[in-house]
Amino acid sequence: MGVSGSFPQVTAASFDDVMSPFMDSHQASLERSSSAATYQLAWGQDARFMIESVLRADSVNGNAWNASAGGSIDLSVTEDVLVQYRARIDATLPADQMRASLILGVLDPSVSETILSVSEIHDTTFGVGFQRLEAEGQFMLPANRVWDFRYDMSIRAQSSSAGFQGTGSGFVEFLIIPEPQAVLLLLIGLSTRRCRRA
Repeated sequence: MGVSGSFPQVTAASFDDVMSPFMDSHQASLERSSSAATYQLAWGQDARFMIESVLRADSVNGNAWNASAGGSIDLSVTEDVLVQYRARIDATLPADQMRASLILGVLDPSVSETILSVSEIHDTTFGVGFQRLEAEGQFMLPANRVWDFRYDMSIRAQSSSAGFQGTGSGFVEFLIIPEPQAVLLLLIGLSTRRCRRA
């Protein structure tokens, strides 16, 4: 998580090792841009990873500024599990040349396999003002591999938007549910989708 302008104007904060349950927060700010995040992580029989963030980007000194909350969580499970995810960022982009983005990914880097890839981006070329970016779904996570859960929420203000502040608040949540509940929930989800189509 951090704020960046042109090099060397970069500041960041991070946690490297966490224990369950983990609840903490941190923030980074530089010039008139900032990023703050709160973390609620717990795992055991099932697991929940919730990251909430507040972002503010304002171009200064003719430079583009980016405020972001992003990171990765490595996870290995001993049995196949169901993963449900929800993510949203509510952004206010008051000027041209601003951008909000929400990116999620789950991959096994050792074999270049990707299970989830979500990229929601709004650029003010398509309209200024309030924008909501969101994603929601579920997938089965195979056992006995190391999976990299990646997330990024960001607000970017280009140099031509100087004097206007882009803001955003949002969250990323992953719920990991072990078998046999996972199969039951996946079947319920498939059956509900089929009913809606009919």
